[in-house]
Amino acid sequence: MQLSSATHMLAAAHAEAERLGVVVCVSIVDAAGYPVVFLRMDGLALGCIDVCHKKARTAALFHMDSAAFAQVACPGAGPIPWN
Repeated sequence: MQLSSATHMLAAAHAEAERLGVVVCVSIVDAAGYPVVFLRMDGLALGCIDVCHKKARTAALFHMDSAAFAQVACPGAGPIPWN
């Protein structure tokens, strides 16, 4: 992952979050799961930082997004009820 590519992706994620009117935490990692760039928008809980880094690292190391990983880890469990 080149820094220029990661910075471009981070800027796109930030712009989309602003367009949607939401605050996000974004961690873009290399193939080994190490952070390249990171963003925590104002107003987001500090605890989100650790979760964000761990989700990005897991996605990189297992080559799947969080939804796919959840189905492998807990088949049939369904989505996490955040509310």
